[in-house]
Amino acid sequence: MIREIYYGIVLFFAFAFGLLTCVGVAVDDMCGNEIIQEIPSPNRKLKAVIFTRNCGATTGYSTHISLLPVTQKLLNTGGNILITSGNGNAPSWEFGGVPVEVVWISKYSLKISYPGEAKTFTKETNFDEVAIVYETYDSTPPSSSYLEKKSDDKMLH
Repeated sequence: MIREIYYGIVLFFAFAFGLLTCVGVAVDDMCGNEIIQEIPSPNRKLKAVIFTRNCGATTGYSTHISLLPVTQKLLNTGGNILITSGNGNAPSWEFGGVPVEVVWISKYSLKISYPGEAKTFTKETNFDEVAIVYETYDSTPPSSSYLEKKSDDKMLH
């Protein structure tokens, strides 16, 4: 009798774990990333990837930045350096997300500019050997060359 109860409990938890794992995979697959720009470091070992992420109708677009080895592709996950959204208060790109700018100051230093009104969820100041500094702006990013590039790529509709 005790053995049957024990096996029943183990079976229940195994089933519950499997179900939660499947739901977690399905939720992550509901999200999608759209790369805006990749900026290689001066020594070409790393790249900063600016991308927007959308997880369906109940959430808005958010802007993410990840630092990756230059040969690595962006996975369907959130940014590892900066995650920010406008929440209706900050300027936004026509294709969604908050306008940001990334500039490599040196091979070990990165500067990120984003709207002061944006809400930040992740804001790392170091990643491996790279120091990251942030500055905010009021209405438009310091430079819009990456937006012009995306407009040429027909990203802006």
